[in-house]
Amino acid sequence: MNHQALKEEIQTLIAANKIEDAIERLASAQFSALDKELIILNSQYNRVKEEIRLNLISKDEGERRMNGITMALINLSDKIGAEPSRLSKLVPEKKPGMGRLALLLIPALLVVGLVIWKMATSSDAQTGNPEGSPDDSTITTESKDSGNTVPNSGVPADDIVKTPEPELPAPTSNVDLSSLPKSLVAAFLFNGNANDAIGDHHGSMHGVVSADGWNGAKNSAYYFNGDNAHIKLPRILDVTTTNFSIACWLKSETENGSIFGQFSNKTDNYAYAATNHYVALVAGYPNLDEYPPTGGGFRSTKRIPLNQWVHIVFIRNGDKATLYINGEKAHEADMTEKYELKNNIPDYAAIGVRPFWTYGTGTYKENASFKGAIDDLYIFNAAIGPETVQQLYLKK
Repeated sequence: MNHQALKEEIQTLIAANKIEDAIERLASAQFSALDKELIILNSQYNRVKEEIRLNLISKDEGERRMNGITMALINLSDKIGAEPSRLSKLVPEKKPGMGRLALLLIPALLVVGLVIWKMATSSDAQTGNPEGSPDDSTITTESKDSGNTVPNSGVPADDIVKTPEPELPAPTSNVDLSSLPKSLVAAFLFNGNANDAIGDHHGSMHGVVSADGWNGAKNSAYYFNGDNAHIKLPRILDVTTTNFSIACWLKSETENGSIFGQFSNKTDNYAYAATNHYVALVAGYPNLDEYPPTGGGFRSTKRIPLNQWVHIVFIRNGDKATLYINGEKAHEADMTEKYELKNNIPDYAAIGVRPFWTYGTGTYKENASFKGAIDDLYIFNAAIGPETVQQLYLKK
């Protein structure tokens, strides 16, 4: 069959709402130059599906965007028979062997998803059923990481965390919360607000602005200006616990910055607000500590790259602390630090700043405010295992 006849056949199937047959027919043509565009189309579909499930967009908006995806499928079929030189400009080269795999996997995922979505919308099930929702996994379109050096840091490449391979899956902005351990006590997804998605630790925003999330989703993260921008929260973790986990995505523009901490209106040894379960970047190294110091804090032996999305997970299990960066164990060591400030407990928590003296002063420790974006902050009141780390990072 010639190219024109194939295009007409595919578009006739689409017009008859036979999406499954249309995708199968397009996949059977095995035009490897179109693989990446088909993967991107699938990624867009899964983002819409997830936003519908989380009730982030209306049914009408979901239908409008699904119609756009259908039109994109039509346009994709129009490229059948294009000259190789034109296709090479439209779609970058990929590693040999990936094309056939994509053609086998992506159509199947898209077809199943479209059928489920159609069933849900036809019965006015706008929010979906989290426990019965389809698997959140897809295939990433491409990685934004480029290189493994920290700009202007002079740090050897071996001292910097390697970025993930482009093929590494990273499909959706939020994991299925019902699938996480019951030790999850707070989840800040930052999809247009600073609310706790599982509890009542809702945050108040001060100077932060919406930003694209770690996977490119619009308005699904918050940007902090490195000065006074922050999110204030109620205290979340018990002051005496030495078993907890803190995970988030971050894209830092500087080597120093407060990510998350619980703070007191009393002061530490340096006249700054005393901190409990404090996560920060120190000279580019992810750091977990308590102030005033009572022992040894926990600092990574690897710096993270600047201006790139990085996933970090701090886990404390008694006197042992572990750090995962981009799903890989980066450092493990003893941590005997305990929060000891007599007759005192943290009054509040904050993301993005370390207060000076008390929160009410409106001043913050110099060079300690976070500059960059933060996304998907999860807090557990227990030490999570490697499988949960992978679930948070890969979104399986």
